[in-house]
Amino acid sequence: YLGKEQATLIKALAQKHYDQDILLKAKEQESAIRKFLESYDPFALKDVYSSLSAERKALIEAEVLSDEEYARRWESVAYTPGTFNTGAAEYFTLKGERVRSKTEKIIADTLYNAGIPYRYEFPFRLADGRIIRPDFTILNITTREVFILEHFGRMDDETYINNNFLPKMRSYAQSGIFPGEKLLMTFESAYYPFSTKDLDILIDKYFVRLS
Repeated sequence: YLGKEQATLIKALAQKHYDQDILLKAKEQESAIRKFLESYDPFALKDVYSSLSAERKALIEAEVLSDEEYARRWESVAYTPGTFNTGAAEYFTLKGERVRSKTEKIIADTLYNAGIPYRYEFPFRLADGRIIRPDFTILNITTREVFILEHFGRMDDETYINNNFLPKMRSYAQSGIFPGEKLLMTFESAYYPFSTKDLDILIDKYFVRLS
């Protein structure tokens, strides 16, 4: 028995017993987690569909798709491409699609070579109901998150900034799409050319290269 005059010791002993109990429970939880991880296969559900023959796949509607099948279906969604002005320069990607600039071709081909699914100028509905066509809509295969990538190519042009860049930024923000979250951006100007190194850094931060 300890008297009130030993309050400091009492408190220290109580804390010691609490800490010992916490440590014991933490070790029990660690052990349970380790056992779970030993038997857990994060790909098990996806592999059910992947293991089927092409004939069987054609007969069923899968509840859980493999990453590859999910990406294939996502990328194969049909949509009407944007139009081009007569006489506009012609740039074609490795996928055979026409884009509007040499830089957009570089971005598209970099994504394609990395095995990252994307859609070029896929229609996107803003919060106010307007339909716009972001330069690239990109899929993270692992997380199945979808990102928008806009390339702003004339950042030294005041008219371009006021009529293109700033209105787009406001429209995206009002639609809950924010830079660094679901909205990614690349830039260039006559004095600050586009950098493939910057693009690689962006890709490696948000996506998984499959090739």
